[in-house]
Amino acid sequence: MKLNILSIIFLILFCFVFSCKDKKEMPSHLIQIIDEKETELSTGKLVFEEDMQQFFDMHITDSLVFLTSQRNNSPVTVLSSKNFERVAELGDRGQGPESVDFPLFLKGLSKKGDVELLDLNRRSLIYIGYNSEKKRYIIEKEMMPDSLWPSINLNKISDTLYFANSLVPFNKGLYFKWDKQTSTKEWIQYYPVTKRKYDEDVTHLYRNTILANKEKAIVVCALTYFNRIAIFDLNGNILKDIQIGKEFIEPVLENAELQKFSDGAELFFLNVVGSDNYFYCLWNRSEIGLDKDKRKNSKIFVFDWDLNHVSTIQADQPLVAFDVDPYDRYFLGLFSDDEADTSIYKFAIEL
Repeated sequence: MKLNILSIIFLILFCFVFSCKDKKEMPSHLIQIIDEKETELSTGKLVFEEDMQQFFDMHITDSLVFLTSQRNNSPVTVLSSKNFERVAELGDRGQGPESVDFPLFLKGLSKKGDVELLDLNRRSLIYIGYNSEKKRYIIEKEMMPDSLWPSINLNKISDTLYFANSLVPFNKGLYFKWDKQTSTKEWIQYYPVTKRKYDEDVTHLYRNTILANKEKAIVVCALTYFNRIAIFDLNGNILKDIQIGKEFIEPVLENAELQKFSDGAELFFLNVVGSDNYFYCLWNRSEIGLDKDKRKNSKIFVFDWDLNHVSTIQADQPLVAFDVDPYDRYFLGLFSDDEADTSIYKFAIEL
């Protein structure tokens, strides 16, 4: 009798374990739920304003602020981080050695004076450094390897190892890992799994922004249309799933070909940047397609590199882009109005 009871118990446990395995759910210890409510308020101070420039990307070093524009004759503008006065205008729209068209900053944690970018339209990698002999900044370019084009969110881990995702139509996963030495390109599969099953291409559904940390061997992936931040190791294995709010929110893509979402679908994360100590995720929760003047002000979710939630900063502006000071003292946010004018606000950080 005792043997029969033990056999039944074993059978129940066996079925339970394997039924859970079939569901492929995230183990509970890997899921971290963060309250959406802010823990800190930060009022922005207007430090720079430009009419008709429409800056769209930003990079802060220890003494300078680099901005990129599609409207300015010079694609890259440099400001002093002390007084935010214009220091230099770099590049041109022509066909010369310093011609730049659509520049995007390479992402990373080091904030030295030299800056690296990619030019999406001209398929080139760009290096900007100060030449002490010529007493000016110089631009050096090289052709982008075919395997990296058309990359955005390009993270250079070493001279041979890169992480990035592509423009939406070219994606085959969340992001990819490219090893120059072996010429291998590996895509990390889409995550999280949606409740609704799609037969169409779901590339647009999984739009995201990434940041890689070589020392910690992790890649942070902040999703645009999910209230989630997924953390992976450098081989694409999931380490942590961070959910903002108690409810899991996923988009519904009604028409994949037209990239049309259902009514009420929302935006969440627009960007993630980092320093040696923390990574910062820009949260712009609002309905997709909402007019700029109706959008909510941004929040910044701050985590240390051990994946602990440190702070949630409530800004008093809806920001389209941002970057953080190398010493975690402040961040700068870009605000763009309907006339394509751009304002830069400075927000204090108290961690």
